[in-house]
Amino acid sequence: MTPADRPTVGEVLHDLCEQRRLLYVQTRNGVHALTAYHLARHFRVPIPEWVLAYFDRAITAILDDTAPPAQAFALVPGQGAKHALSRATREERDLAIVAFVLHAREAERPPSDECIFADLADQFGLSPERVRNIFYTRTVPRPTPA
Repeated sequence: MTPADRPTVGEVLHDLCEQRRLLYVQTRNGVHALTAYHLARHFRVPIPEWVLAYFDRAITAILDDTAPPAQAFALVPGQGAKHALSRATREERDLAIVAFVLHAREAERPPSDECIFADLADQFGLSPERVRNIFYTRTVPRPTPA
C-alpha cells in the first residue's frame, strides 16, 4: 500500500466511529458511544450526531430521575453483560492499535509499518501479524455486495 492509497486520518476516524455506532445499535453497550466521543475529542474532529443523541437521552434520564447514571449511560447492560464488556474491551484494544499506527505515521520521520506493528505487538502482547490484521481490518473499506 503506497502512501497515496492510505486513507486519511479523518476517513479512518469516520469509519471507526461508524463501527462504534453499529456496535452500540447492536449491543446498547454505552462503552461504544463513549469511545466514539473520546476518539472525536482526541483527534479534534466533530462529535458524531448519534453520540450527542446518546448523551441527550442519558442526561435526560438522569435529570428526570428515571434511571441512575450507570443505567442511563447503559454501562450496566442487561443479560450478557460480561460478554458485552469483554467485547468492548477487545474493540477498545483494536481502536487503540489503529490510533497508535495513525499517530506513528504522522511523525516527521515515520517508522515503517512493520516496525510500528512490531512495537505494538510487544505493547499489546500480540504477534505483529495479528496487529497488522487488526489495523487493516479496521481501516480498509470492505467491498459492498453487488
